[in-house]
Amino acid sequence: MDCELTPIISLNVGGKKFTTSRDTLCKDGCSMLARMFSGSLLSRRDEKGRVFLDRDPKHFRLILNYLRDGEVCLPACPLELQEILQEALFYQLDGLRLAVSVQERWLPNSASQLRTCISEQLQSDRQLKNAVDLIVDCAFGRSPYSDTSQIPAQSTCVDVAVRESAYNPLHPQNQLQQQDETLYVAFQQRIQIKGETNCELFDAKHESHLLHLDGQLSYDPKPYGVDHACRFHVKTMQVYRHHCVSALSAKHQRWRDGALYIVKHINAVKWALDLCGFRDVAIPVHSMQVNSSTDGAQSAVLVNIRFSVQLSL
Repeated sequence: MDCELTPIISLNVGGKKFTTSRDTLCKDGCSMLARMFSGSLLSRRDEKGRVFLDRDPKHFRLILNYLRDGEVCLPACPLELQEILQEALFYQLDGLRLAVSVQERWLPNSASQLRTCISEQLQSDRQLKNAVDLIVDCAFGRSPYSDTSQIPAQSTCVDVAVRESAYNPLHPQNQLQQQDETLYVAFQQRIQIKGETNCELFDAKHESHLLHLDGQLSYDPKPYGVDHACRFHVKTMQVYRHHCVSALSAKHQRWRDGALYIVKHINAVKWALDLCGFRDVAIPVHSMQVNSSTDGAQSAVLVNIRFSVQLSL
């Protein structure tokens, strides 16, 4: 074949003429071009005998420069980076593919593309993926699977707050039988996640189940899964976990779990956001209070966390 013997090669790429050396085309021995011009792959020709490649010629000059120099100056435009990535995949140029995907990073232009990227990167860690999804939902909208859900800005901030408290305490007449436990009538719970385009808010008051029997006051054991004979052993924290954790809907449970996971695993979340293509990730914590008991005060704060997630694309 002439293309194997001739040192200078003329190509017709999508109707545009290019001229280069066979050494340049064969420089990356694992590429499709190297196999084509070393005789391993058959090539088509146009009416003037030029090797024909049925590809858009827009970025072929960049392909040749990459083969000549081993490096290339990439554009900043996300759309052009996606186009170059497709060409690198077609020509099987792994070095160029890495330059686009890792060094310059592929940037999604819709929330659906972003969600796909997150699913691929974090599929092995469900809790971490849930935390990142929570941030993305509030930062970029609630329609992540719609191609028309465009990412509105290159930088954003998500504010997260979870506050849970027990209040209005009652003291039973027989403190010894209640094991000196303070009974709280109600629990207040507020979960807020506020982003640039979306805000999620759950604000609720949970009434505890109380039982007055034979002049003695205790928590009603039935809703909390305790035998009636042990009703004086039901503790405030057990009642709190029932109302503010176990009884939440799946959606509100996801918000709460995601917020607590983020504040407890900041480094892991920052790593995950970086892995998914975000930059300048910062998670300043404004308040972090998680108590495992109450102190009998008029209002006992059990959870009070506030933090922000700052990031850019």
